[in-house]
Amino acid sequence: HTPGVAIGAGLAVFLSADFLHHLVLPTITVALYYLATPMLIMRDSMLEVMGSDFIELAKAKGLAPHVVMIKHAARNALMAVVTVSSLMIGFAIGGQVLVESVFSWPGMGQLMVEAASSHDYPVAQATFVVLAALVIFLNLVSDISYCYLDPRIKLGKT
Repeated sequence: HTPGVAIGAGLAVFLSADFLHHLVLPTITVALYYLATPMLIMRDSMLEVMGSDFIELAKAKGLAPHVVMIKHAARNALMAVVTVSSLMIGFAIGGQVLVESVFSWPGMGQLMVEAASSHDYPVAQATFVVLAALVIFLNLVSDISYCYLDPRIKLGKT
């Protein structure tokens, strides 16, 4: 039977062992594919930031090494990760279409594929608009997060 399809179960079906059992492989597939790039970029950014002058100054002030790493280096290195992650959001949603089709998981991606293959264009357009709005919203969230990561960036009033 299809996970997530139960008549009268409500939201309890999402906490069932059967649902979680069927969720493991698609989740691992997506996570392994999309986690490599941000991890490599974070590593490269940390190596670059650790050689900066302000890190040497923080070390010269006598700050603890974990404070230098987390408060000074990681905060600046996260800027590149946030930028790449905001670009990867669209790729991840596009990849969900493939993952849902391969694992026969009911979702927006599978609905879009079925609607396009059966020439049901209004449904295909609606799913595309919803996914596009989700990508735009998540990119807005990543842009706003720049203010909290970099003190030089301020939210302006228009």
